[in-house]
Amino acid sequence: MRITKVLLIGFAVVAAPGLLGSGWVAWNAWQGLQRAQGAEAVAEALRTSMQAQTLLAEESADLSAAALTRRGDARMLRQAANLTHQRIEAVTAGAAAAGLAVPDRGLVAGLDALRQRVVASATGATGSGAPDTALSQAVLRARREAIAELGFRLFGDSASSHHAPERAWPGPPVAPCPA
Repeated sequence: MRITKVLLIGFAVVAAPGLLGSGWVAWNAWQGLQRAQGAEAVAEALRTSMQAQTLLAEESADLSAAALTRRGDARMLRQAANLTHQRIEAVTAGAAAAGLAVPDRGLVAGLDALRQRVVASATGATGSGAPDTALSQAVLRARREAIAELGFRLFGDSASSHHAPERAWPGPPVAPCPA
């Protein structure tokens, strides 16, 4: 009985560091997996956000052209709006899954109001037939705000500092030249 106890204690003493080391390696692997899954969720949110920004740019070009020419295919404009809505919803879901800031819900409402104005203008329901540059400028302004909302807000203000001139570093102070 004595020899078996000594053997069991000897095996336990030899196996304990290996067991602790294996546990430590498994814990590090688990933490690495969780970091990789988080990075994957952020990358997916970024991909979806960039797709939404591309769709917004394409749709705003169509809306701007329709506002300027007072001609536009209302069905095509609605299809573009549906695609953009779906992508914005995907961005919202992806951002929530990745733990990022969710885009403002007012973004969709503001875009919808502009779309309705452009469709009414393009189908001849309102206006005189002259190019509506103010509406076109409003579409472009809404596009810039929406793209900023879908990109910079999701991924932090630090990413927007080199895109927004009002936030850019003004440079070193200039000393007056000696006369």
